[in-house]
Amino acid sequence: MRSSVLFVFFFTAIFQLSFSQTNDPSGQNRRKVDQGTILFLFQNRIYKSLSEKLEEMQRAYEHDIMEEANLYKAYSIFNHAIPQYETYLNEWIAAYPAICAPYVARAEYYSACAHASRGGAWASETSEKQFAGMRRYFSLAMQDIENALKLNPKMEVCYDILIEVGQFASNDALKLNSLKEVLKFNPYAYQVRATYLYSLTPRWGGSYNQMQEFIDDAEKYASVNPRLTALKAVISADKASIMAHDSRFDEAIQLYTEALRIAEKPWYYSEQGDCYFKMNEYRKAMSDYDHAIALDPMDADYLRRKASVLYKLNRLSDAQELIEQAEKLDASDKWIRQQKEFYESDGAKAKVHAGRGYDYLQKGQYEAAVQELNEALNLNGEDYISYYNRGICFYYLQNPDKSIADMRQVIARKREYINAYRLIGKIEHERGNYDNALEAMSTFLKLDPQNGEMYYNRALTYWKKGMKREAADDAQRSCSLGFQHACQMYEEIKKE
Repeated sequence: MRSSVLFVFFFTAIFQLSFSQTNDPSGQNRRKVDQGTILFLFQNRIYKSLSEKLEEMQRAYEHDIMEEANLYKAYSIFNHAIPQYETYLNEWIAAYPAICAPYVARAEYYSACAHASRGGAWASETSEKQFAGMRRYFSLAMQDIENALKLNPKMEVCYDILIEVGQFASNDALKLNSLKEVLKFNPYAYQVRATYLYSLTPRWGGSYNQMQEFIDDAEKYASVNPRLTALKAVISADKASIMAHDSRFDEAIQLYTEALRIAEKPWYYSEQGDCYFKMNEYRKAMSDYDHAIALDPMDADYLRRKASVLYKLNRLSDAQELIEQAEKLDASDKWIRQQKEFYESDGAKAKVHAGRGYDYLQKGQYEAAVQELNEALNLNGEDYISYYNRGICFYYLQNPDKSIADMRQVIARKREYINAYRLIGKIEHERGNYDNALEAMSTFLKLDPQNGEMYYNRALTYWKKGMKREAADDAQRSCSLGFQHACQMYEEIKKE
């Protein structure tokens, strides 16, 4: 990061207070945070009730460390770079300047804006303008964090954001000091450890050895907070992300599966689902996205990813419904907006009809396939694949004229699509139009001169025309390319 980033945080007091240890380390019989209610109160600007609810959750956490996850989930509602949020947050702070919650919420918002400004690309692929935007928003977040900690120095969520700031600013002191401050009053904290642990990954200048040492140290406290055992999954998950980035999806899935055996994190399910999606294993991807959504139903990105699978499965209306839900949760996400716009386009509708048509073709339901492909071509007349698939259907429906007409449409749009020439040659050969068949086969072979099967087919056509020398030449060439039927044919031609 740039040296001009002034991420300096002064801790004005040393806090020796200890949190009460839970009598229920398993976390059973404990309420779960209602994120929907928090979002409703915020979006409808019911700031008094919102403040009371969040302050109550902070008190519950200070009484019972096992409420930590609920507190983070509550504040994650504000971790979205939605422009309108800033107006609401400013109003909230103006109305309740002496309450900690709105400052923490706005810090979460500014943190999200910082991440959005920077983007998710590698540093070498990120512009100075993006870095400048990130620095500006992190600076605003830190101002709010300072105000929040003056009101309540035990607000763990603030220190978690500071660790992220330190990570992106390459400020190791800020990261470590923030972690230490939390552990002074809550030595059993999980989330700040998880955030700090991620900052130790190799991509951020750390190492797996450093990570393992940190995990081993944290496990000393796992008897009080069992969540700390989940830290063991982070190394496997990080290695999996690298495998996925390199398109080594099978290896990535093995590592994500290993991580999920340790800790069922929605992010792990989502990333594993992406691997399956890229491998075209859509049912498995759907299952993983469903698991992610079940664990974190308020994350719009998981809904967006599931919508992508539904679309690939030709369930456009279901995909549209889900992407609309995602947009309500995060209208600022450009990927959600683009996906929604695409689903509303004729191109998207055409692809769904084309996909259904192909499915019917695979099942041998040719008339149903033609109906779907007609719809696809009405919406997108340039889709050569739909013309090709419809032409195949017409062939099996014993309508060779329409089949050849569709193959001509394919060639008009993609001249090098050799399968169209293959079918034309086959149909014309079967109808006895040998000159037309030879023309199509010869064009095919210009595009694919090493295709032994097509040399064999052209040899048969030459033979039907009585052109034995040409037939022998093609049969011999086909044989040399490993097409065994042609070897026998060549021997028969030589005997005549």
